[in-house]
Amino acid sequence: MSSQITDIKKRKKLQSLIYKPFFLLLILIQISSLSASGQSWKLIKEKNGIKVYARPYKNTKHRELKAFAVFNTSLSSLVSVIKDDKSVPDWINRMKIFKNIKVLNDFQWYTYAELSLPWPYNNRDLISLNTLKQTKNGVVIIDIENKPQFLPKKNKKVRMQHARGYWRFKPLGNGKTLVTYQFYAQPNLGLPTWIINPLATKGVYNTLKKLRNIVKRPQYQRASISYIRP
Repeated sequence: MSSQITDIKKRKKLQSLIYKPFFLLLILIQISSLSASGQSWKLIKEKNGIKVYARPYKNTKHRELKAFAVFNTSLSSLVSVIKDDKSVPDWINRMKIFKNIKVLNDFQWYTYAELSLPWPYNNRDLISLNTLKQTKNGVVIIDIENKPQFLPKKNKKVRMQHARGYWRFKPLGNGKTLVTYQFYAQPNLGLPTWIINPLATKGVYNTLKKLRNIVKRPQYQRASISYIRP
């Protein structure tokens, strides 16, 4: 009997030695993930009513960007611009080619984008699944999910493997809408972040600045989309 009790005590001690480090590791992982996801946004540019914020992206030296601006336009007008692939090169920074390659329905569609880069770099391309939804409060969200394997790679184009983002349109009343654009992409240029980061900031700022002008075009101002509540 005493030997059984001794064996039980030994097993418990062994389990304690095994499991304690395991649980400590889990706690450390949770703490690190919380601190990474809880990185605060920092205002890095404010001009012409557009605010651009940045924060470190996960455990990399790259930054995730978020921009805000208030537009004098409707939800339908903004969604019309986003879904009009022919107009996208007019307002997204460095966009050479942009097209809807497969439309699943009114709420989901695939897009192909080619971004132009100066020599000696090859252009980058990006394939995305776009998902549109509208919340009970009327906020329209368009999630942008990277799908690099959806099409075969093209010659002399570098397929972007890591990208994510969304558009968010919040109605404020009196014909005003708060536009939020959040995006992260890893261009794999091999350049230091002190060169890449200012270029990315300028790109996001110019995108919202141009979008604010594009949405004023008559065809978008007249737009009325049945599945978008005003």
